[in-house]
Amino acid sequence: MSRLSHEQMAWELSRQIGSKTTWLNKFSRGKYKRPEWNIEAVREQREVLEQARDDYARAHGRQQKATAT
Repeated sequence: MSRLSHEQMAWELSRQIGSKTTWLNKFSRGKYKRPEWNIEAVREQREVLEQARDDYARAHGRQQKATAT
């Protein structure tokens, strides 16, 4: 498998963030509430994914700028 571009990585990470957000919306309160430790673990995972997505998005921007000059 070939390496994904920075843009593709940012997009895939955004999809995973969306999945974590959906999980949190469903399981962090109400009838299906999961244990607090589980909720916090998913929140931390989402934060890691957000940071990675932002890093890849910045790298893509730098790459675009470098190829434009």
